[in-house]
Order: sequence, then C-alpha cells, then structure tokens
Amino acid sequence: MGCGSSSEASDPNNNEKTGKQTTKPVPSRSNKTGQETGNDQNQNKGERGALPILKDEPEIEDVDVAKTEAGYPAVKVPTEKRDAIFNASKMKHIDEKAKQTPADKANDYQELITHLTSFCKTDVEKVRSIFCWMTCQDVDNADYSSVTDSDTPLGFLKLIRDHRASKGSFFAVLCRHANIPCVIINGYGKSVSYDVGDPDEKVMTLNNNWNAVYVAGGWRLVFPLWASSGVVGHSSGAYTKVESKDPIPGNFIHF
Repeated sequence: MGCGSSSEASDPNNNEKTGKQTTKPVPSRSNKTGQETGNDQNQNKGERGALPILKDEPEIEDVDVAKTEAGYPAVKVPTEKRDAIFNASKMKHIDEKAKQTPADKANDYQELITHLTSFCKTDVEKVRSIFCWMTCQDVDNADYSSVTDSDTPLGFLKLIRDHRASKGSFFAVLCRHANIPCVIINGYGKSVSYDVGDPDEKVMTLNNNWNAVYVAGGWRLVFPLWASSGVVGHSSGAYTKVESKDPIPGNFIHF
C-alpha cells in the first residue's frame, strides 16, 4: 500500500464536537460534480503520463460529522494482533449477507444497520459487515436522481459521488449508528502515483481520511477510500483494495 501521512490525528479524548451527521451549507466550494472531479484527476497524470491519480477525499464537505465523540476509550496500542481477531476465510458469510442487502435498506440508517449487524456476534464482525456493504456500493455509476434527503445512507452516497462528502465520514456515521466507536483522521495519502521527492504541493492535493474503530479492546485503523478504489494503473475495472484484486478486501482492517 502507498504510504500515508496524517496531518491531524484525531485523539478520541479530544472531543471537539458531538453528533453523528449534520448537513451544512459550505461557502467557497467547487461546483464540480463527482464525475467532473474524476475527469480532472484522470487528466492530471504527472510526469510519468500513464497513471491516473488515485481518488482523494474532498477538502471541504457538505456534512458536519464530528471527528470523535465524548466518552470514547483512550488511545492505546492493541494487545492482540490482527490475526488473533480477524480471519478473512471465517468472514465469508458476513460478506455474502452484506452484499445481498436489499437496496431499500439504504433509505434509513437504523434499518440498514440492523440488517447489517443483527446476525453478527462480535464488534469486529459488525465493522466487517458495514465495511463490506459500503465498499460494494458502485457510487460513481449509481442513479441518485430521486434521492433528496441527505440525512440517509443513500443521501450520503450521493454526496460522496458529487465529491461533497468523504467515505471516511460516511464510515464513521455508519459505525456510530451501530454503537461502534469510530474516529476520523485527516491527512494526505501518498498513492502509487507518488514518487519520493515529489514536491509538497503535490502531496497536499492528496486529501484523505482514515478511520480508527475501537474493537476487541483496541483502536484499529481502516481506510475506506482506498479499500473501495482501483489501484493507480492497476485497476481491474472493479472496486478493489490497494494490494489486491479481491473486490472485498481480506485485510480490511490494519493493526
């Protein structure tokens, strides 16, 4: 995976704001649609000339999602490694159920989260189910013309398509509806289109959000954007994890 750098790590005890999601008017933003933004990214190929830039997150969002919430556990290193709490082969039933989620469930947060988590036995399984459903959404090609309420999962997906909201914020909202502590970490993601020595000006255009979820007694990192994006120059035409062509990444959680 391309390395990333965080410019503003979110301390779970730094409770700047509370609340799950609020739609807000944002001044001085671009009027470009998600498709137009994607076109710009494809045109910006850099000196190598062959590789489109991996998707980034919007610098300004039209939703106000708190980076953290009051009462979250303190930051600490997990006592168990990833393999001790997560085995991709044992999550296949979780993935299948998440992929088969009826489309109308995305009209309401509670209905969606209940559907995605009611069969899960652990918080890790709940996060996996949410992650799987989210990364399977073909945001760029979906028809959201009838969606008018931004305070729904479908409404949020529409904002993401239009580059007006981030996948990191959406993942946090979904996890919090499932009562899973989840924080948002802002930074810059150096994809494989980045070369060591590239100027800072280029790095600072690669806006990204990470998430940290508190499961199995520790904070674990998740990167929804790159998990649902094609590798630069290596896209198989489907949404893929950075290191894999598996449409549902096995190592979705990074410890």
